[in-house]
Amino acid sequence: ALLSGSKEYTSESMQEDFKNAGLAHVLALSGMHLSIFASLPGRFFKKKSEMFSLIVVFLFVWFAGLSPSLLRALISMIISLVCKKLSIKTNLLGILSLSFLIQISIFPSHIFNYGFILSYAALVGLELGQKMFLPWLCKVFPKKISSDLSASLGAQTVTSPITLLGFGTCSPIGIIASVIVSPIATIFLSFGVFAVILSMVLPFLLKPIGCIMSLIYAILTWIVDFFSFFPIIQISN
Repeated sequence: ALLSGSKEYTSESMQEDFKNAGLAHVLALSGMHLSIFASLPGRFFKKKSEMFSLIVVFLFVWFAGLSPSLLRALISMIISLVCKKLSIKTNLLGILSLSFLIQISIFPSHIFNYGFILSYAALVGLELGQKMFLPWLCKVFPKKISSDLSASLGAQTVTSPITLLGFGTCSPIGIIASVIVSPIATIFLSFGVFAVILSMVLPFLLKPIGCIMSLIYAILTWIVDFFSFFPIIQISN
């Protein structure tokens, strides 16, 4: 489910738990997936790793399908690579703006898609969170926790009105839940990809790897289930 973004691999109760915990974005295809796959070639190829990264990313997009949020991540990655090659200084909002213009030029209908809207809104919120909330959070928490919390708080601040209008619900606990669950989901997905490759090369490792995967999955689902019991904000249409 994490790899393909397909709901058919996740039970309805699990989908509901992720939604109530404010973690629906974890199950959606996004830049997290592309960053994981883009980093794989660098572990094996020192030269031309960027070219191999782009090939791997295109293969993943072909496998998973071109959802609006995944296309946004792909366009943003290509813009970043081109700017890097041309020694052009960039920032997140600049890349997002150009990506937005390119995407709606290719697929104008995406502008009415909530996945498209939330994908851009979350990243804008992440950037604003670093500027607005990070300075005072650093006075209370360690730097790493402050950075994660400010990003989550910024993203939640911008996306909450959209989710309330579009879906009628909002989960404030997602601010904290995202900080805890997102890294575990990334580890689970990264280790899963590595495990598939390793199991094909060394099949006898399939069972011990499966045990590790099951343990990480159990931890992930337990935490999601815990946060799903927190109150949510709900409005009627």
